[in-house]
Amino acid sequence: MEVIVVLYQGETVTEALLVIGVVLSALAVALCVLIIFRSGRTASGIPALLDLRLLSIEGVIGRSDAIIRDELGRGREETRDGARSLREEVAGLFERLAGSLRTSMNDLSTGQQAQLEIFATRLNEARTSATSLREEIQSAL
Repeated sequence: MEVIVVLYQGETVTEALLVIGVVLSALAVALCVLIIFRSGRTASGIPALLDLRLLSIEGVIGRSDAIIRDELGRGREETRDGARSLREEVAGLFERLAGSLRTSMNDLSTGQQAQLEIFATRLNEARTSATSLREEIQSAL
């Protein structure tokens, strides 16, 4: 009965709870140290089956990485070849356009030259007839 009376006093209850907390904390620390010590003594803390699975996953990832790198390299090469092909096609189209423009300009120039020659011929005819008309008028007067 003496213990029960002591526990009901305010200060002794707080001290008792404090002592119990310290003891439980020390026990938890001791268990953690024990677990760490035991896991450190084994060769690897991973079971053999899990270790094998992890190694196989690592191998698959390594192969996948190599395959992805190869595929990306091929993709870059295809893109480069496609771009080169497009550049060549555009250059060819511009050459054809330039040739077509040259031909059109030559045709326009030839047509214009023919029209100028016809105009010059008609102008000379008009001058000749104007001159003859002038001479007729002068002789008539």
